[in-house]
Amino acid sequence: MIATYDHAMLAALALPSFTPAQVQVRNAAIAHARQGYLAAATNKSLTPSVVAKVDQLLGLPATNPYLGVQ
Repeated sequence: MIATYDHAMLAALALPSFTPAQVQVRNAAIAHARQGYLAAATNKSLTPSVVAKVDQLLGLPATNPYLGVQ
């Protein structure tokens, strides 16, 4: 599941973010990856600090850790 999250995040981060509409789509993809894959893999509620740490451990670029966190 973590590998699936990593792939989903890489795909989301590869989306363009030049216009407000593109940023919105990219942010939605990041939120979906976190809610759909990371939350399921951890089987716990996500917090921004957990998201930031997991992303760091996976070597993902820094993003808003509040995206996809409820």
